[in-house]
Amino acid sequence: MVGLHDFGKAIPGFQDKWHEGRQADEALGLTFPARAMGVTDHACASALLLWELLPGKGIGHLL
Repeated sequence: MVGLHDFGKAIPGFQDKWHEGRQADEALGLTFPARAMGVTDHACASALLLWELLPGKGIGHLL
């Protein structure tokens, strides 16, 4: 659970911040759609992704 604070670092907009990392991602077949490139804040992305994911894993919202 502790590592989930970095979950949002997997979003394309954040991955694009490191050119070599993006190239490695693309070599593995990952895409960088233009509509996703404007979202770069991995903390907010983590919060949203976890808000949607955790209830399906039996972990309820605290709010």
